[in-house]
Amino acid sequence: MERGIILKRFGGFFYVYSNGKVYECVCRGKNRLLYDDIYPGDLVEFIPGEEKSIDKGVIEKLLPRSNLLIRPAVANVSQVICVVALKYPNPNLFLLDRLLVNAEYYSLKAVISLNKKDLASEEMINEIINIYQNLGYKVLITSAKTGEGIDELKNELKDNLTVFAGQSGVGKSSLLNAIVPGLKSKVGEVSKKLKTGRHTTKHVEIIKLPQGGFVADTPGFSRLDLPEMYPEELGDCFPEIRKFKADCKFTSCLHNNEPECSVKAALEQGLINEHRYDNYLKLLEEVMERERCR
Repeated sequence: MERGIILKRFGGFFYVYSNGKVYECVCRGKNRLLYDDIYPGDLVEFIPGEEKSIDKGVIEKLLPRSNLLIRPAVANVSQVICVVALKYPNPNLFLLDRLLVNAEYYSLKAVISLNKKDLASEEMINEIINIYQNLGYKVLITSAKTGEGIDELKNELKDNLTVFAGQSGVGKSSLLNAIVPGLKSKVGEVSKKLKTGRHTTKHVEIIKLPQGGFVADTPGFSRLDLPEMYPEELGDCFPEIRKFKADCKFTSCLHNNEPECSVKAALEQGLINEHRYDNYLKLLEEVMERERCR
């Protein structure tokens, strides 16, 4: 029996990485009902076999997972790289804050990559850095074009299972190809060997990185739905709100219209960034609307 990580699932098969090999696996008959419960990133125990040029195997057990992101689904993620373009498209800090809420909710490490540095002014870069570094987030300045920040990004990926998230056009694919030169052709060669087609946006594929660690290759992490949460939980996903909320008059304070709210007091004193607070209110309305529709 060996242990491995699910790289992808396709047409009833699971592709499991273990000790430098990729095995095409199926679930044992008694476990077939587990098919819809196994996702890329999951850890499994399997019995290896071999048939012709493709290593085969049978999955015997799904191991406990630390988390499961959905739409698209990937398990056991340890960190998210939030990619923000400094130009083309212009920075979308509302989407960034949405991604950071997901990271906080799932207890993931979040690293912010300010990409396309070669197209931006120092003033714009410093403004964004000041907002998020003061909250405790690591911010990297990157450029797939010039190679700036790529080595730092590689170091962050080591020993993690990472998802790259950000709106279309911010340079996620370019960064991945800068990290692993020839990535697209290498993935294509694996798919050809296993006689599978390239995945669509509905599929997630986990890629083993040369320096160690794994990354989820999917265009689907462009938005990420908010987790299923109560309105009272949202504030805990904003470090600056978490810092001040203990002094609110009401323990159920939503930091919106309630009296004697220490979060709003901190906002008035300039201790909380106004744009971040506005984004909190927009997300709060989304959470409350979803709760009303239940």
